[in-house]
Amino acid sequence: MKNMANEKTAVEMLLHAGFDKKLGYYEKCGVNLEDVNAAKLLIIFNDLDHIDHLPALEFVDMVNAMPTLGAKEFIINFVKFARNEFSLSGLKLVNGYNKNEGMNTMFDLVEDKDSNFNKDEITRSIKKDFIASVGPYYNQTKGLYSIKNMERKVGYPRDIR
Repeated sequence: MKNMANEKTAVEMLLHAGFDKKLGYYEKCGVNLEDVNAAKLLIIFNDLDHIDHLPALEFVDMVNAMPTLGAKEFIINFVKFARNEFSLSGLKLVNGYNKNEGMNTMFDLVEDKDSNFNKDEITRSIKKDFIASVGPYYNQTKGLYSIKNMERKVGYPRDIR
């Protein structure tokens, strides 16, 4: 069941962070630092933290769990996360590597394979900068709250890919 209030809140947070209101804008953008970066993620993190600490902590885990941080897949995943009560529990994330739509020629396939290295490097850089920004707060708050994922040791989120 869709949670429309959370979906509206998610859209407002995305707009506040500077994302374009038209998802189609990001159709062919891939992973780049203009569309998704640590500063935008930090704005969303702070917006979530004003609502409650737990969604903010889950957001850090969501960002870290994403294999790539292209704007389109990030927006889709964030809205799904909101519909799921701002929780990762049972949420299946969209993976930027599994998108075959839009590949019309062999050149598209070759170009996409060659760009995976760049996607990985940029994604790793975004995650590193974001986690460096929220790490101390994440560690302190994660230690204070009992949440579903406590089988992990208190500390930084899962290893940065």
